[in-house]
This record gives sequence, structure tokens and C-alpha cells, in this order.
Amino acid sequence: KRSGFSTSKHQVYFQIELAKPLLLAAMVLIGGVFSMRHARAGGTGLAVLLTVLSGLVVHILQNFAQILGSSGAIPVAAAAWGPPVSAILLATGLILHKEDG
Repeated sequence: KRSGFSTSKHQVYFQIELAKPLLLAAMVLIGGVFSMRHARAGGTGLAVLLTVLSGLVVHILQNFAQILGSSGAIPVAAAAWGPPVSAILLATGLILHKEDG
């Protein structure tokens, strides 16, 4: 940093590595959202497809936030911790909605 080079890319990468367990927990919660019904109810293929697509969307959002954070468009904390926290909150909300009825 003292030599004049930007360290934002390294800071974002470090923060993303710290947030990775939270992102993996979000992926588990997303998988739990779509596996909360009985297999006899049908639509298992659709549930698997939605689970995979949801995980892919979270991964793409994480990469997009990393690019924005590396370029300095958004703060480092928002780039690293925003997608995992929002995915956990969304998955928790969906789980609570499905459990309630």
C-alpha cells in the first residue's frame, strides 16, 4: 500500500475468504428450503432444479460483488459480507414461511 499500488483486490479477497463459512451455511439453508416437503408430494425434479439454480445465483452474486469491491465501486465489507448475509436472511425467511404453513 505504501508503494502506491491498490490493495483493494487483496482486501476483498481476504474478507471473502473470512465470509466463506457463512456462504456455505447459506447454501445449506437454501438446500433445506427446497427439501422440506415429502417426496410423495411430487415435483422432486423441480425442487432439485430450483436448489441448484438458487445456489448458482448466490455464487454469481458473490462473484459480482467481488468484482465491484475490487474495483472500488462498493465498500470491501459490503462486497464480502453482503451476499452471504443476504442469502442467509432470504433462506431463513423462506424456511420460516414454509414451516408456518
